[in-house]
Amino acid sequence: MEKIIHCTLCLGSNTEAENNVEKARKMLTTLLPSIRWEKAQWTEPVNFPYPALFLNQLATFDTTKTCNELRQCFKNIERQCGRLPKDKAQGIVRMDIDLITYGEKKLKVLPF
Repeated sequence: MEKIIHCTLCLGSNTEAENNVEKARKMLTTLLPSIRWEKAQWTEPVNFPYPALFLNQLATFDTTKTCNELRQCFKNIERQCGRLPKDKAQGIVRMDIDLITYGEKKLKVLPF
């Protein structure tokens, strides 16, 4: 029997943010049926040299996927939201999805 892991993710966008967050949310809800969304919030950029506000949203979910499988799924969703490797250097973040926790492992610290 596969082990169920409790996870936290954060998604964010500073370009066409409301549309991109909604698009990513729909794809993630299909991928992760147990996902529970927190209220989205606008935040100032942290450690980012461009002034555009970010729309961020946290979510928790349970999964049997590995950490690497989740990250690959998140990269695919980012690309489907229009993320391009060259964009970040121009201050454009169409979609960024970070895995914050995977079970007991803290993988990233939230900047807000």
